[in-house]
Amino acid sequence: MHRRLFFSLAFAFALNAACAADFAAFITATRDRLTAENGAEAYARATPAEIFARLTAAERDTLATGFVRFELSAPAMVHVIIPAVKNDDPFWLRANGFTRSGADDWTIGGGTYETWSRHYNAGLVGLGAPSLSAEPDVYSVVITPGATAAPDRPAPQITNLAPVSLKIAKVTPNAVFYADSGRRAEKIPARFHGATLIRCPNNRKQDARLFRVYRLTGNPSTPRPDQIMLTWTGDSSATQTIRWRTSTTITRGHVTYATGTFSTSTAESLVTVLSTPDVANDPVEHLHTVALRDLAPATTYTYTINDDQQTRAAFTTAPAQPQPFSFLYLGDAQNGFKDWGRLVRCAIAARPAAAFCLMAGDQVNRGEERDNWDAFFAQAATIFNRIPLAPAPGNHEYHGGAPRLYSRLFATRANGPETIGPGLAYSFHYAGALFVVLDGNTGVKKQAPWLEQQLRDTSARWKFVMYHQPAYAARPGRFYPEINEHWVPLFDKYHVDVAFQGHDHSYLRTPPMRGGKPAASAREGTIYIISVSGTKFYPQGPHLYTLVGFQDTPTWQIVDLDPVQNRLRYRACDAAGKLRDEFSIEK
Repeated sequence: MHRRLFFSLAFAFALNAACAADFAAFITATRDRLTAENGAEAYARATPAEIFARLTAAERDTLATGFVRFELSAPAMVHVIIPAVKNDDPFWLRANGFTRSGADDWTIGGGTYETWSRHYNAGLVGLGAPSLSAEPDVYSVVITPGATAAPDRPAPQITNLAPVSLKIAKVTPNAVFYADSGRRAEKIPARFHGATLIRCPNNRKQDARLFRVYRLTGNPSTPRPDQIMLTWTGDSSATQTIRWRTSTTITRGHVTYATGTFSTSTAESLVTVLSTPDVANDPVEHLHTVALRDLAPATTYTYTINDDQQTRAAFTTAPAQPQPFSFLYLGDAQNGFKDWGRLVRCAIAARPAAAFCLMAGDQVNRGEERDNWDAFFAQAATIFNRIPLAPAPGNHEYHGGAPRLYSRLFATRANGPETIGPGLAYSFHYAGALFVVLDGNTGVKKQAPWLEQQLRDTSARWKFVMYHQPAYAARPGRFYPEINEHWVPLFDKYHVDVAFQGHDHSYLRTPPMRGGKPAASAREGTIYIISVSGTKFYPQGPHLYTLVGFQDTPTWQIVDLDPVQNRLRYRACDAAGKLRDEFSIEK
């Protein structure tokens, strides 16, 4: 008896030491040991199996039991509801006696989740890390009475949850699955209805990362300028911002620009250091930024960087008055960048005079991993050095925490609301049209007063908004009530013409919507569009508001706007240039 009590207390102490902050400290210490023993580049090249083989028995035990803990008042079945397990990741499920019930799959946020179950006696339960790669989503836990419990026996009580961010609820139809998001369970196995649900925070999926701690970029910086990007930090008719990178051997930079062969001007760059210690083969690079000002409207300028003729390109400033123009709109790129690059080049070939490009977020898959951005910019090398990019932050820009790299790599206007980070929301005018870019990831309500001011105080007759998470979703289980509560009524009040969205990795267009219902025409309502430009796709559910919808197809969109005649023509084309959708608006 005393021996059993001693073991239980010792086990509880070990788990207490491994949960929450202590678990994070344990992971940091493990990473430091692996780095010291192998070096950053060798660590970056190691496979998950090789990394796992280098762990000590004590480290494996903590990874297998120290991520989540709680106590049971009576024997119970513990069910781990987890995204589809691949290659025995997490490693501890089978090793700790869990077995999968193939008849008990769930659908959560449109994805398939598996049920892994094991019987536990009363007392402490310790569950392991969801993955060592930080890639799959975190699991949540369902508790049902033990297999031998009487049918009328009450559910076991759950106490001493750690970390404290765990939340107890009941499994109900359309139940919220995580403690920190609105993702819901659309399909629930019947036998779990009414069972106890322990909601885990999905933002902990980074907490156990031992794989991909370091990475090797395939596109390291060099002394030559690359990743050349046009954006706006000022008036689109009188300014142009140019950003590029070099290796740290280049400490100064400049842009030479002109409207013709003669009368050239030079502007020195502002040089900042971008430190990414997790990129083992290129941990530090220099970012160069030049904001050209006092430019002439509707004028084409050629430019070169650091007198390197291979960087020679051109841009055209916006007209000072309303004039016809075209722009591109792209949904999520996220991955498959070679295919994405071919798609965008197809769009540019179809409309080489496009004034700029909107991207509705999730430009990359892992926003805090610089090698993702290096791959993105490598494919964009001949695109956004000629037409400005106006991006929105997606949830994957927040992958790993705050969107630090997104904010460092993109120079956007600083005219957004002070309630969120600079450059995450902003607006600009172009030739008689207003474009408002919003951050759907955080502070939705806090952005509403600024959004209203932008829509109310403009003289533009054409108004467009762009943000990542959709007001009218395509994927099953997607709901963003804050956007519908705080932004959509403003779209209605001030008549936004089109809302460009992303996130759901398929194509959807609504009829003109107002007050949550179809409007009589585009003069009375807002058209909401979702598209995807990369190679990752989600299923599309049936929705009453779907006017045009299809899936598994990346597209690019071109919008021809004539603010003088008050006409808009929109077309969506696939990677082969085939027309997939179109509409027109006349005011």
